[in-house]
Amino acid sequence: MSVNLKLTAFLFSFFLVVACAKKSIPVGLEKLERKKTSELVDQLELLSNPEWDFLSTKITTRFLSNEHKQNFKTSLKMKKDSLLNVTITFAAIPIINAVLSPDSLKVVNKKDKCYMLEDLRFLKRKFEIPFEFSQVEELLLGLPLAWDKESRYHQLEDLYHYVISSHKKRFVNRRETKNDDEILIRYFLSPKTMELDQILLDSPQDTTSIRIQYFDRYNDGSFSLPQRTEINIFTPRDTIYVELKFQKPEVEKEKVIFLTIPENYEKCN
Repeated sequence: MSVNLKLTAFLFSFFLVVACAKKSIPVGLEKLERKKTSELVDQLELLSNPEWDFLSTKITTRFLSNEHKQNFKTSLKMKKDSLLNVTITFAAIPIINAVLSPDSLKVVNKKDKCYMLEDLRFLKRKFEIPFEFSQVEELLLGLPLAWDKESRYHQLEDLYHYVISSHKKRFVNRRETKNDDEILIRYFLSPKTMELDQILLDSPQDTTSIRIQYFDRYNDGSFSLPQRTEINIFTPRDTIYVELKFQKPEVEKEKVIFLTIPENYEKCN
């Protein structure tokens, strides 16, 4: 598959103390209704395939890293499986216009009068994460990231969510995989709405971790979009935090996507 719960020590100590005693539930917290793993997998499969062809929305973005701190407005237009257009504005003035496709990234920087023409390996080098176009799309839409219906999934215990994992509990607890190119992925479903609340991704080989949290959702019956998304990326070199607040989403109202590079612009350094 392309692309720690720190309860282990606590649970181990707990069972040593109480041995055969019945597991307790914190006061005020109801025990989750038991669900079959297949039922949860079917729900994630359903969430991974919403009906849509075109989406446009406004996003208020906050970005923090070890070296940068920025707040800006973003206009997003997406054509399913083919194009993603982002326009970033400061003080209502468009500064960055970018178009992402399944095989390329094109960026026009109006502030510095330069442009970039890259393939998707640029995102891998920039964020140390093996991005694919479909995964960028899934991330923005709040879908199960890197979901593969042909893979075998496992259910993990959790007090607050239904959790489906790409790997068994022992691999997750040890933060290890059988193959170097594998990534540990956990999907957290809300027990109340059965919507996707959170995704955790761990790449043991390069010690990179990502936590994606979705808060509330716009829902028109056939399509669900997060109202707010928080992304935390932890790499050996940096810690990145991104907050996305979505506003005024429009589905199926197709708009023109274009990017023009002025003749006097040079390639960005």
